[in-house]
Amino acid sequence: PDTMLRENRHPRAMSFAIMHNDVKKIDYLLNAGADAAYYLGRAISSRNLAVVARLLDAGADTNFKAQGHW
Repeated sequence: PDTMLRENRHPRAMSFAIMHNDVKKIDYLLNAGADAAYYLGRAISSRNLAVVARLLDAGADTNFKAQGHW
């Protein structure tokens, strides 16, 4: 997995995919190691239920609290 994605130091690709409902790219990024929990709040804020469901299916922790980004 891509270290930058796993450690969420370069979240623009996932944020862009969430904003544009690009589930195919979201799946790609999750498979590359992006942390579903880290992006769950953004998906909820965008009111995109399909993306929220995909992140939950990918194992997003609903109790996750991002440090210093939200």
